[in-house]
Amino acid sequence: MKTLKEIGSTIKAIVFDIDGVIVLGSESGKRAAWEKLFEPGTKEAKAVREARLKALESGGNRFTILRRAGEIVGHSGDVLTLFVDKAAERFNQITLGYYEYLGVNQHDVDALCLLAEKYQLFTNSATPVEAQEEVFGNILHINLFTGLYGAPEGKVEALGRIMKDYLLIPEQVLFVGDDDKDVRAAENVGCRFVGRTNDWNRWDSIDSRIDFPLVFSLTELSEGLLAAQ
Repeated sequence: MKTLKEIGSTIKAIVFDIDGVIVLGSESGKRAAWEKLFEPGTKEAKAVREARLKALESGGNRFTILRRAGEIVGHSGDVLTLFVDKAAERFNQITLGYYEYLGVNQHDVDALCLLAEKYQLFTNSATPVEAQEEVFGNILHINLFTGLYGAPEGKVEALGRIMKDYLLIPEQVLFVGDDDKDVRAAENVGCRFVGRTNDWNRWDSIDSRIDFPLVFSLTELSEGLLAAQ
């Protein structure tokens, strides 16, 4: 396993997941948002729950989950499209409230500023790009990213496009994530990976399944990567 210092000496770009990495606690907020999307007990709420369970097996983002839920309810064609669009907008408004409430730790913001002086910074999230622009531009006021990437594009596709758009090879890219899907995405494209521990993933370095560096904060990440300088 390479150390943060070794990784920092070879990379040119850092790609961050948002929930649980930049904004702590937002992953729990999103789970709560699904429960608030429709009145409990309605056929729509039951369909969303079923679609989310299916997504745990086959993957997907908010759009694919809502489309599957709409199909379960019996929608199709233009009615299905309208159902997905309206539900996605409600979900977005609920989650934006969580981002505003949670914010970002100032120490993490300072760390991002330091990293931005040395590396190109990107996001790669299940959150749609338009929502990310609202979160970072108007709620968190963090304007340090070279590019924002997100749904409906998958994380593997986004990593590939970042490398293509900015002429990077996998060894020059570090993805910082907080779940197994993030790990698999990094493995799929061959880039570096660092995990951020949080209350949701409970990652621990003594776990034999963890074969990548872990950090408890973005400050720890920046100090480790920039130690190479």
